[in-house]
Amino acid sequence: MIRLYQALILLLSLLALSCEKDQLMVEYVVSGKASSAYIITFVSDSAGKTSVLFDAPLPWNYAFIADRGDTVYIGAWSSDSIKVQIFVDGDLKAEDWGDNTAEARCVVE
Repeated sequence: MIRLYQALILLLSLLALSCEKDQLMVEYVVSGKASSAYIITFVSDSAGKTSVLFDAPLPWNYAFIADRGDTVYIGAWSSDSIKVQIFVDGDLKAEDWGDNTAEARCVVE
């Protein structure tokens, strides 16, 4: 009987490990030549809530857990060159840079 329980636990453990993660870590990074960004607009949670920051010091970053399939977005405006990046589980998925504005979006996968 104990062997049966051990086999069942092993089987369930292997099954759990083989499943794809449905939630992933999203991180936004904003950097640039200016000391701050006039405005940073971004999706801030898996429910799609949009947040806006004013005069955010650079470099700036924000991380949250998102569901697989969510669309995430970040936009930033500054007095000088600026760059935005989106990382999903540590992998760079989208980036943009420009003289005064940058925007990036991606689907969490």
